Amino acid sequence: MLSNRSYIFRSIVPLIILFIGISLFVFNRTNASLTTVELFITIFPDDHFFEFFYSENAYYSAEKSIGGIPYAVVNRPRVVFHIPKDRRTRYQNIRFDFEKHAGERKIDAINFYFEDTLLLHWDAADIYKNFSPNRFICNYKYDSSNDHIIAESCGIDPFFSTKERNDLSELYGKIANIKTHDTDFLIYAFLISIAYFLLQEYCIFLYRIRRDSTSYLDAHRRVSSTILKRIDEENGTAWCVLIIGLTVPAIILYFDTLVFTKFYIFRDTAIDTYVQFWPYYAYISRTLLSGQLPFWSFGLGLGTNMYRGDMFDPFMLFPMLAGNDLLPYLLGYAQFFRIVTSGILFFLYLRTMGIRRYYAIIGSLLFAFSGHNILRGSWWHYSTEVVSFAFLLLGFERFLMQRKFLTLVLSVSMFLILQPFYWFHYTVILFLYGTYRYISLNGFQFSRTVSFLSRLCFWYGLGLGLGGFLLIPGALEIFKDPRFVGNPNSLFDQLTCAPLFRINDISVLITGFLRTVAIHIGFLPKWKSDTLGSPLFYCGLSTLILLPQVFNKRVSGRKGYVILLMLCTAYVLFPFFQYAVNAFMSNYYKVSSLWIIWAFIFISIHILQQTIEGDSLHRLLLLAGVIGIGSALVYIVIYRIGINNFNAFNFNGFISAIVFLVVYLILFMMLSFKSMKNIALILFLLTVFTEVIVVSALSETMTHRKKLNSQYPKERIGYYDHTLEALEYIRSIDNNFYRIDKSYNSVYLNDALFQNYNGTKSYWSGNTKSTLNFIRELGVPLGRGGRHHYIIGFWERPMLNTLIGVRYFLSLERQEEPPNGYAYLHSVNGIHIYRNKDYLPLGFLYTSYIPLKAFRKLPPEEKDIVLLKAVVLEGENFPFPLPEADLNEIGSPLEEQEYREAIRQRKKVSFAVQRQEQNDIFGKISCPEKGLLFLSIPYHKGWTVSVDGERQEMHLANCGFIGVFLDQGDHDVHLHYRPFYLREGIFLSLISMVFLCILLLRHRFRP
Repeated sequence: MLSNRSYIFRSIVPLIILFIGISLFVFNRTNASLTTVELFITIFPDDHFFEFFYSENAYYSAEKSIGGIPYAVVNRPRVVFHIPKDRRTRYQNIRFDFEKHAGERKIDAINFYFEDTLLLHWDAADIYKNFSPNRFICNYKYDSSNDHIIAESCGIDPFFSTKERNDLSELYGKIANIKTHDTDFLIYAFLISIAYFLLQEYCIFLYRIRRDSTSYLDAHRRVSSTILKRIDEENGTAWCVLIIGLTVPAIILYFDTLVFTKFYIFRDTAIDTYVQFWPYYAYISRTLLSGQLPFWSFGLGLGTNMYRGDMFDPFMLFPMLAGNDLLPYLLGYAQFFRIVTSGILFFLYLRTMGIRRYYAIIGSLLFAFSGHNILRGSWWHYSTEVVSFAFLLLGFERFLMQRKFLTLVLSVSMFLILQPFYWFHYTVILFLYGTYRYISLNGFQFSRTVSFLSRLCFWYGLGLGLGGFLLIPGALEIFKDPRFVGNPNSLFDQLTCAPLFRINDISVLITGFLRTVAIHIGFLPKWKSDTLGSPLFYCGLSTLILLPQVFNKRVSGRKGYVILLMLCTAYVLFPFFQYAVNAFMSNYYKVSSLWIIWAFIFISIHILQQTIEGDSLHRLLLLAGVIGIGSALVYIVIYRIGINNFNAFNFNGFISAIVFLVVYLILFMMLSFKSMKNIALILFLLTVFTEVIVVSALSETMTHRKKLNSQYPKERIGYYDHTLEALEYIRSIDNNFYRIDKSYNSVYLNDALFQNYNGTKSYWSGNTKSTLNFIRELGVPLGRGGRHHYIIGFWERPMLNTLIGVRYFLSLERQEEPPNGYAYLHSVNGIHIYRNKDYLPLGFLYTSYIPLKAFRKLPPEEKDIVLLKAVVLEGENFPFPLPEADLNEIGSPLEEQEYREAIRQRKKVSFAVQRQEQNDIFGKISCPEKGLLFLSIPYHKGWTVSVDGERQEMHLANCGFIGVFLDQGDHDVHLHYRPFYLREGIFLSLISMVFLCILLLRHRFRP
C-alpha cells in the first residue's frame, strides 16, 4: 500500500513542478514564428488614418490576394491584416492600392501594431519619404502646413509602395523580439500536466489490481468495468465526470477571457460583438444603473425602440449590473456559463428520456461543444439560444414522461428573451417533435394523440402568456420590420417566390458537409467568410459515423430516425423549405443549425445505446460510413477546392478529421467484441473528450481569433477615444436637446449608443420603420448597398441635418471651409468641434402643409427646401384645416437670404425642452396661431403626446416624424414613450402567473 506521503510525492508534486516549469517557459518565450509579407491596401474614400495589426493567424481568403500574395482591405477606421505562418513568404514592402479613378485622398499617419502594442509610427513626412507612386497617381505631394499626404488617383491601377525592400527592418526587428504571452503553449502545458497526473493515478490503480489479475488485459477490463459501473450507478460520479468534461474544455476555450487578458469581443467575422452588441449592452447597463428603463434611445439613427428580449438574458444580467467599466471583463464568464449550463440541461434531458448516464454524458459534451454553440456562439445570443433550446427539450420530456408542467411553462417563457422570430421557429420544431415522441411511445391513436397535443398547447400557451410582457411588444415590432410584409423590396416577398424543389447551390452543400465534419475546415465561394449565415452542423464525428446505422434492421424506431434524417436533408437540399421554416424572413442557416445538430445527436445517442447494449452494431454500415466521409473529404480537397481556393481551407482541420475518423473506426470495431467492450467504452469517452478539446478549444475556432485586448479602454482608441472629452466639453456649455454628427467613426455606426450622445447613424436590424420611410422618401442613401440595417447619416444633405436638429459636428482635421452654416467652436485633443448656426430645435411650428402625393412628384433637390417651409402630411381628416402651400413658390432654389429667413421662421415658434429623461420629454411652446407642432422624433405608436394634461392624436409628419396639431396659445407638452402594448403584455404575464400559481397549489395538495 502507498502511504499518504508517498502518494503526495508521486502524484501532486510532479504535477505542480511540471505545470510551473512549462508555464515559465511559455511566459518567457519570444515570438520567433512571425514572418513578413507584402501588404496590398485598398484605400476607400474618407479614410485618413491607417493602423496595421499583426498576429500569427492566416485569417484571409484567396479572394484577398494578388498573385497569391495576401492583402488587407480597409474596415474603417482601421486596416486589419494577419500575417500567415508560412515562413517561405518573405516579402518586405507595403503597397497602397486605390480605387480606379478614385480622385484625391489624404493620409495622415500609419501605425504598426503587434496585437495591440504600438511598434512603429510613421507620420505624413515619413510616408512621403519612404513611399513612391506609380504612373496612375497623377498628384502625390506632402502638405507640410496640414501635415498630410495628398494622393490623387487618375488611372486604372493606381498605387504607391515603399521605395526599398529593407525600409521596414526596424519594424521587423521589433516584431521578432517582442515577448508574447501565447496561451496556446499554456493550454498544452495544462493538458500535459493533467494527462501526467491521470496516467500516474491509473498506473497506481493497475498496480494495486495487478496482484490479483492474470494479465494486464484483465486489469484493464476490471478498471474499465469499475469506472463504467460507477458512472451508471452512482449519480455523484456521473455528475463529477460531466462537470469535468464540460468545464475543462470550456476553461481552455475561454482561458484568455477568463484571466482578463482579452475581452470576449471580436474584430473578425464576429465583429458585430464589437460594433453592435457591446454598445447595446453598454447602453442597457448605463440606463438601468441610472434608475431608468431602457425603452427608447436617440443614440441609434434618429431614435429607436430598444425594448428587446435579450436585455433579460440571464447570463448578461450580472455583467450589465456590474457597470460599463466591468462589463467587457465579464463577457467571457457569461459565455463560459452558457456552455456549461447548456451541457447540464441537455444531460438532464437525455436522462429524463431514459438514456443511461454514460451515453447522456457523451451527448451533452457533443451538444455543448457543437459548432452552433462555439463558433456561432461568438455572436453571444446564439449560445443563449442553445441553453433555451436544451431547457425547452427538458421541459417537454418532463411533461411527457413525468407529467410535470412547470419546467415546460418556464422554458417556453425563457425562449421569449430571444427575438419573437425564434418563437415561431421552435414552435414548429417542438410540436413536430412532440407528435413524434408521443406516437413513438404510445402508438398512433387519433383521439389520444389529439388530447395530448391539446394539453401541450394549453401549457405552451400558458408559457407564452407568462412571457407576454416580451411576446406582445416584440411580435408587433416584427411586423414593422422592413424584411417582412409591407415593404416592396422585403425579403419575405422575395423568398416566397422561390421554386419549391429547386436544389441548393453545390457550394452550399459542400460547405454544409465540411462544417458537419469539423467546425472550421473551410469556406467555399458561395459563403466566402460568412461564418454566421452559412451551414454549421458540427456535433462530433462519432454522430456522423453512427447515422448510417439507421438502416440497421436491429435498431428499433429506425423508421422515425429515417424520417427525421430525410427532413434534415430536404431542409438543406431544397432552399424553399429553409425559407419556410424561417418564416420567409431569412435565407440564413443561423437558427436551423441548432435543431439539425440536435437531430444528429438524438439519433446517434439512441443508436449507440441500442447497438452497444444489444451487441447489434452493423460493422459493414460502420465501415461504409467512415469510408464515405473520408472519401468525400478527400474528393472535396482534391477536386472541388483546388489550388485557387486553398487558402480558404484549414488543412489542420482536415488532418484532425481524418485522424479522428480512423480512431473512431477502431473503437467501434472494438465495441463489436464483448471482451473489449468495457475498455473501448472508456476509450470512446476519452476520445470524445479529446475531440471536444482539439476541435473546439485548440483549433482556429477560438484560440486564434482576433479579440479585443483588455487594455483597450486605457489606450484612448475606439469607443474610448478623445471624442469622449469633446462630448464632455459640449455638455458643459449646452444642456438642451440636440444631435451630433461626426466626419469619422470612432468604431462604426453605433458610436452614439456607446458614447452617450444623440446621433444620426445606426447599424441595427430593428431600425425604426418611420425613419427608413423618411430616408426612402427623401432619397437618402443607406449603407452597404441600400440595406436597411445601415443608416449612415445625412451629412450630404445639410438642410436635412438642420431639420433634424444636428447642432454640433466633430472632425479629426481642422477644416478651413467648414460645412455650410457651421462655425468653428473649439478643439479638444485633436477633435475639432463646429456649431451649426442654423440649428433647429427638437420641435417647431408649421402653419402650412404639402400633400404627400404632391411632395413625391418633386425632384430630390427641391424636397429639402420644401421641408423648411411647409410640413408634408398624408390624408385630409385633420382637426382643423391648414392652408396648402404653393409649390411653385416654396420649391424654387433658395438664395442665402431666403434660406436664413426660412430658418428664422421655423425658429420663431419653437418647442422649448425644459426637462428630458430616458423616455419622457417635457417642454413648452407658445403658438401665435393654429398650426402643427413638428417633432424630429421618429413616428412610433409607443409615443404618446399630452398637451396641457390631455392626450392628443399624433400624425405622421414629413414622411416619418411626429406631428401634433395645436391651438393658439401657450401649451405644456409632455412626450412619453412606452413600448407598444407593453401594458397589455405585463397584464397578460401577471394573469398567467396567478393562474400558474393556482395550478401549482392545486397540483401540490392533490391527494
